[in-house]
Amino acid sequence: MNNSIYDQPQPLVPPIPARPPAAGAESAGAAAFARDYRPYEAGRDPAHLVDRLLKRPGQVAWEVCAGRRERMLPALLAVVTVALLGYGVLVGSFSGGWQYVAAPLKVLGGLLASALICLPSLYIFSCLTGNRLALPAVAALLTQALSITGILLAGFAPVAWIFAQSTHAPAFMGALHWAFWLCAFLLGARQLRMALAHHNEGRAPLFGLWCVIFLVVVLQMSTALRPVVGAFDGWRLHDKQFFLEHWGQTITGHHD
Repeated sequence: MNNSIYDQPQPLVPPIPARPPAAGAESAGAAAFARDYRPYEAGRDPAHLVDRLLKRPGQVAWEVCAGRRERMLPALLAVVTVALLGYGVLVGSFSGGWQYVAAPLKVLGGLLASALICLPSLYIFSCLTGNRLALPAVAALLTQALSITGILLAGFAPVAWIFAQSTHAPAFMGALHWAFWLCAFLLGARQLRMALAHHNEGRAPLFGLWCVIFLVVVLQMSTALRPVVGAFDGWRLHDKQFFLEHWGQTITGHHD
């Protein structure tokens, strides 16, 4: 039959009836997310997508969970790629030369690799706390959070550029970039938490623990790919080192 349900894309999570948030159970942001959890109404060009990621993240979350994920996910990956490569060029401008190429690849590759490493634990934590989302939906929501993180980093870029052109202190620049990254990630993770909680009666009990795990993985990944900030020293991996040890050597000026 031409109108068979099997000819239609199936949602990655059973439909959830709209419900008003319980008093005091959700923040104003979570309540707004719940109101916006509906089909994507704007155009799907990059400008509209960035606008919806910042203003109506619930609409994007609906698309990746219950709508046309196969169309939205490539667009989200494109936003992540462009934003992180652009910010990586700014990171490389501190030292110049080959860092204009190496730093963007390390920023993008390191973050995507960290996300893949931590995706299984995010899915398992969500399942253990009663979430009904399928693995592809969780992966798409994580990509949405990374997209928001990348957009916010792009917003910090002019401030980072001023310091990159006016200082020669790698330790300070590294700390500045990490501060920007932490702020951007926390705001992106906030949207991811609201999306997960929306499918679990407003709860995401283990999400804070997962955020700590993800941040530690990113910190260690940046150490494995060092130097991200600083002079280019070839396409090679350095010896194994814990990120706190690397930070200590960077601050004191002693390197391996």
